[in-house]
Amino acid sequence: MMSNGCHSTERQLHHWMRFSLRSVFVLFFIVAILLGWWIDRRRLTKLLELREKQIWHLQQDPGHGGSLEQSRFTSADEFLQALRDARNENEFMEVTGPVVATDVAVEALPGLIDLLSDPESEIRGRSLIFLAWMGPRAARAVPEVIPFLDDESEVVRYNAMWMLGECGDASRDALPQLCRRMMDDDSPEAAYATSIVSKIDPTADVGDRFCQLLHNKLAVNRWTAAQYLPDHVEADVARRLLEARYEIEDDPTTCSMIASSLNKLSQ
Repeated sequence: MMSNGCHSTERQLHHWMRFSLRSVFVLFFIVAILLGWWIDRRRLTKLLELREKQIWHLQQDPGHGGSLEQSRFTSADEFLQALRDARNENEFMEVTGPVVATDVAVEALPGLIDLLSDPESEIRGRSLIFLAWMGPRAARAVPEVIPFLDDESEVVRYNAMWMLGECGDASRDALPQLCRRMMDDDSPEAAYATSIVSKIDPTADVGDRFCQLLHNKLAVNRWTAAQYLPDHVEADVARRLLEARYEIEDDPTTCSMIASSLNKLSQ
């Protein structure tokens, strides 16, 4: 009887251990999925913030139908200090944005380049954003900006790509590095790098790459590819690909961008 009781206890313990290991495995699997989703969501959020900065700049630029306020800065040093002291991104854009079209921006160019060496990624990012707003007038900063394509901060890397794209042909030296990132299926920056390549070299045929990235494993690449695809392939092809992707897409942000691109194609 005692032996039977021991065997029964061992069987129960063995069953409990198998159940526990299975539970731990399932829990680990769920946590890994949630962690992957959270990381991808952060990347999407950062990219959305970048798009908001770009849209804000277009709204302020007289060449795009906006209007610039009178800048309150009379010297480059005063402006650069305000760029550093801004308490958040909204204040940074409101305070420094009106400077873009003034002579102070050009005078501040050496100082903006110096800020790229700042230990704080937020300051490096702000400098790159302003250089992007300046566009071709900041072209002489391109050699100093190219190394920041490999910055440790993802936001800084995105801003560096944005700035290089805004400088257009002057950024051709960055094309080899951008093309490598464009073709890296594991990079969350692949689709955005593709869009920047097309801005620097308008003759580059990037349509096929956007078609591939529309099915990339990373939502940030699918979202970005859906945004730019209509500009690089024939309308009927873009519509068919976007509609097909929408049917199987499980990321809400990507679905929203696909819908926006389809609306653009219908106009």
